[in-house]
Amino acid sequence: SGGDAELLRLVGDAQAQRGDAAAAIGAYRRAIEVAPEDGLAHDALGRALATAGHDEEAVVSLARARARGVSDARSSYAYGICLH
Repeated sequence: SGGDAELLRLVGDAQAQRGDAAAAIGAYRRAIEVAPEDGLAHDALGRALATAGHDEEAVVSLARARARGVSDARSSYAYGICLH
């Protein structure tokens, strides 16, 4: 459900803040499994993947977020960096 996805995003955010990109990526992927149309989860996953150096995967996730209406300065920056 949407609430479960939101909780998983918050867990991912906390893990990303701690610098544990792998754990954050796992939480965001689980959020997307629960709610595939959650643009915020795709956005968070894309930014975490970019931080971890997984540029190709990051671009796909960030594009999915954009397709779901989610795009902000951080996302646009990560998207641009990954394309270079």
